[in-house]
Amino acid sequence: MHADYPFSKFDIITEDPSVTEFYKDNAFSETLDLYDFIRKASLSYWKFGEAIPFGNMEKGEDGMWRWTSFILLEPELVEVRQEIFEDTPHFELVPTEELKQIVKSSDPTAIKRQEGIPDVVKESIANNRLIPLDSESVSLIGRITDPSATRGTPIIQSLFKILIYQDWIRLAQAAFAQRYVFPIELWSIGDAAAGIWPTQEELEVFKNTISLAVQNPPFSLVFPPVVKYESLSTQGRSYFPVTNEYQYIHDQILVGLGVNKNLILGEGPSFSNVRTMSLHKLMMVYKAIRDQFENWMI
Repeated sequence: MHADYPFSKFDIITEDPSVTEFYKDNAFSETLDLYDFIRKASLSYWKFGEAIPFGNMEKGEDGMWRWTSFILLEPELVEVRQEIFEDTPHFELVPTEELKQIVKSSDPTAIKRQEGIPDVVKESIANNRLIPLDSESVSLIGRITDPSATRGTPIIQSLFKILIYQDWIRLAQAAFAQRYVFPIELWSIGDAAAGIWPTQEELEVFKNTISLAVQNPPFSLVFPPVVKYESLSTQGRSYFPVTNEYQYIHDQILVGLGVNKNLILGEGPSFSNVRTMSLHKLMMVYKAIRDQFENWMI
């Protein structure tokens, strides 16, 4: 929802028709659909806290440079460094294991694939260094939560503790249900009051007899009165109390994601109602993000 709501189809309008046509050719071509790419970048922005576009530019027959395609780099594979007195950050790519194997392999298939790999990539991998990226081709659109930060912060990061708590609740509930379905069987053999104590061999015989019977249902066991059976389960006990806990978790998640239940379920007041401050606040957030992506496009 957050990724899609701020954006819609758009058109490019300038005072000069030739300029308009040039930029339309850049933004909407056979190899690049800028609107579709923005939606994907927005999803990365919300999931990872940042989108890192990498563009390919080629010089046309008319001598003009054009963007031919854009890809999104995996944030965990990109190192961003920026010194205090520098205006622009430096981007370096962490090579994947698959890329290392291709570059270092002497297999004919791998050698053929090496032809399309830039020399700087091969040299960096050969020297066990990160791959430097051209600052004119790569950029970062980040959800910055600290003025000095160079990387974005995902919105879900604020929910880590509450999500861990939710997992604990689910594990406890699962253990409760499992004990209800698969109770512990307690077999008591002997009679302490009468001084009847089974030997180790007799215990093994009883154990094997019970195991064979359970594996071949239906079954009947005939034992003397010194053998007693008891099922230890949660049957008859009150259920694990999670109703209030789940409501608390649910409310915390909605707050952390910056939405409310009415918006998700389509209930309650609409955006047009001036009293719905939460919805108007969300609209302001979406507009700020749209402006951020618009500045990146420009």
